[in-house]
Amino acid sequence: NFVIPLDRQVLRKTSFGFLQGKDDKLFIKGIARLENTPYKSVNEQAGWIRLTTANDRHLLYDRLFDRLTEGDSIWFQGQLAFLQSGDSVHAFLPAGQKLSFFGNNTFQVREFRDSSAWIVMEDKKKKTVFHAASGAKLFTLDFDQIEALSPDIFLVTKLNKKGLVTEDGKVLVPMEYDAIVAVETSSFSLLKEKKFGWYDAKTKLFIKPAFDRNIKSYSDRFRLAYKDKGYAFILPDGKPWGPFDWEEIQYWNDSSAWVKKNFQWMLIGIHSQKIKLDRIRSFSAIKDSPTEKIYTVRQDNAYGVVSSRVGTVIPIQYSDIINLGNKEIPLYFTERHIEEAGISVVVYYDQHGKIIRKQAMETEDFEKIYCDN
Repeated sequence: NFVIPLDRQVLRKTSFGFLQGKDDKLFIKGIARLENTPYKSVNEQAGWIRLTTANDRHLLYDRLFDRLTEGDSIWFQGQLAFLQSGDSVHAFLPAGQKLSFFGNNTFQVREFRDSSAWIVMEDKKKKTVFHAASGAKLFTLDFDQIEALSPDIFLVTKLNKKGLVTEDGKVLVPMEYDAIVAVETSSFSLLKEKKFGWYDAKTKLFIKPAFDRNIKSYSDRFRLAYKDKGYAFILPDGKPWGPFDWEEIQYWNDSSAWVKKNFQWMLIGIHSQKIKLDRIRSFSAIKDSPTEKIYTVRQDNAYGVVSSRVGTVIPIQYSDIINLGNKEIPLYFTERHIEEAGISVVVYYDQHGKIIRKQAMETEDFEKIYCDN
């Protein structure tokens, strides 16, 4: 049985059924109350269908509530539908609510990664923010611009100065900063008078702007700040933990870090500030994952392997180290050349640093098995 009889027509599958094109007219198949009416245009978005009839009537159909509304013009923005009728504009929300306001009132729609949306309505000097899904009024505040940085935190701007407010209108950071940038879900970098600070909305900890570069996160206990031409560890309240001595700091684990000074790297204990390894000229990653980092390190002219989880895997005493395995299961080929004797000592280590084979070889034999790539 034909649902749509054979004919010279264009059929397009839609979310509600079919759209039939015939003789420069469009017909809807699948929604009983909209069938048998010719349309000039049909557009669907989210749960709405925007229709223009052959005699230029503008209709908005809400599929969820089987509701048909007529207006002077209709448009979509994000997950919302807007209908203008005379001097009034109506915003139709996904849950079925409707916000209405005069057409001469300026409004904005603000979205956060398509998961949440807000309607901002202007009223004289102040603006009112509504939740787009429910239509609930959230807060009224005096600001020029607003931007969602998370589902419940807004960046507000007044006279080019920025601040942070919550979804219920509570001021977290006053509008007095030159820039505010979201660093993590609930952490923000602050800039004021060319100095950088930090605010953590989850812990409510505030570090006033006093540093020369952006503050960086290192671990739950420490952050990194730059001042007087060097980096240092700082506590969540902004107090320094150790001197501002380091040209660069790289994460190793929560208790140790790689620090660079005078073009050489050192591995230090963060809490004790004591050096665990020094004179490291370079290092390269064998494995770099959230659970473990394994590096080949060069100390002076000797090579070894260290792990962020277990410490030293292979002592730093070899002329060269090559990983013959992969990053998940390494197999280390190590060589130590004894120039006076004209021999090379070859030692193979498994992933745990256990010796599985060792052999002394003359230079001619060693060159037959050695491959530097």
